[in-house]
Amino acid sequence: MALLQTIQRLAPFGQGNPAITFACREVELVSESAFGKQGGHKQVTLRDKHNVTQDFIWWQGARENTPTGLFDVAFQLGTDDFHGGDSIQLVWRGARQESAPTVISTKPILIDWRHEADIELKLREAQLNMVWGEGVSVPGLRLLHRQQLAPSPHLIIWTAPPNDEVYQAALKWVQPRQIYLVGRAAPFDTLQPFVRQLMGLIKYALQQKHGQVEWEQLMAALGHGLGTVQLGLNWLVAQGKLGYETHNDSLQLHVAYKDADPATVATAEQRLKAALIETAAYRQFFMSMFSKPL
Repeated sequence: MALLQTIQRLAPFGQGNPAITFACREVELVSESAFGKQGGHKQVTLRDKHNVTQDFIWWQGARENTPTGLFDVAFQLGTDDFHGGDSIQLVWRGARQESAPTVISTKPILIDWRHEADIELKLREAQLNMVWGEGVSVPGLRLLHRQQLAPSPHLIIWTAPPNDEVYQAALKWVQPRQIYLVGRAAPFDTLQPFVRQLMGLIKYALQQKHGQVEWEQLMAALGHGLGTVQLGLNWLVAQGKLGYETHNDSLQLHVAYKDADPATVATAEQRLKAALIETAAYRQFFMSMFSKPL
């Protein structure tokens, strides 16, 4: 803390007085894990050539690729405010590749757990915690949505993904060596359950969040892709019940009191039903093809 206090006496930092940045040479990745309300940050554990390990905090780094092989890391010192500010945390600022990693392209091993009993027990015994499931909850089991996934040697798919784009993005990010398919049913692939869940999410956002909600929150809670969620919102808009404006990754909802055009409502409902049918068909295809390379 004495070093940090000395550095802080040099503040304020900015143009003409840049913040002091340190570096460690020839380190390698040991582990990493996402954290934060939306899983947007990352804790990275590195090891140097003397076998000393150290944790680094990478703010907004959960979707960034950590270098492999040997590399140099730049960091700054900060207080660990989450734990009372009595300790120092090392804040990731950048990295430089020291040596090119050896890249071996291998397909993950696919393991079918659809008919296994006591899956929750198996997960605990094998210490498998990268469990991807959306639109459902399981008592005693933490299910992650797509934005909470992190690089891991394994990926357990609790509910099949809604489309191939979402699945391929998850594979690219997690890069698992083993994939376990549990394949539990997705509960919101028909109109009435989907709309009921969507309206519940909208009601909560209006009452508790001043109408603000992120697209990713809606997609995760519904277990669907962006296009289907948009069609669901547009169906409610067509009925004159809802209005919304988009702001980058979020949207602002508000209640509307407008007259509905029956033809517009019918068209919006038809499009939503078609999207739900397409998603359900993809999930069936995904599970039927699981014994083959995906």
